[in-house]
Amino acid sequence: MTTIVANRKCMAADSRVSGDGVLYNTTKVLRINDSLVGVAGTVSATTRFLSWFAKGCPAEGVTFSDDDDFSGLVLNSKGLFYYAECCDPDKVCGSFATIGSGAQAALAAMHCGKTPEEAVRVAIKCDINSGGPIRVYNLKVE
Repeated sequence: MTTIVANRKCMAADSRVSGDGVLYNTTKVLRINDSLVGVAGTVSATTRFLSWFAKGCPAEGVTFSDDDDFSGLVLNSKGLFYYAECCDPDKVCGSFATIGSGAQAALAAMHCGKTPEEAVRVAIKCDINSGGPIRVYNLKVE
């Protein structure tokens, strides 16, 4: 599925997408306005969330089906936020967060002092659903 790791300065992600017998690499973190937005889950759910977020998070939210799987991380100058299917932001109080199928391995690596990029690399070794090139995005705070 995915491994995305964020600290207060950057976000790193694998690039592998798998499903329905298809395997390819894609971008899992987008810069939307002043935020880095990382998404994990089904393609349809992540696409709907990104569209909703790009529109400024309108009150009607995003509709998810029972088959959807979704989680998101948003990093901006206001902090680090976790999103689930309810689309209400949950502020992360710690200094980092992880999402996706490789989240537990990446979380352990972060607790051992690794950078987000290094944590994704560790997760790729442990999680068959994460892979491809690792991409790192730095938060531009003005």
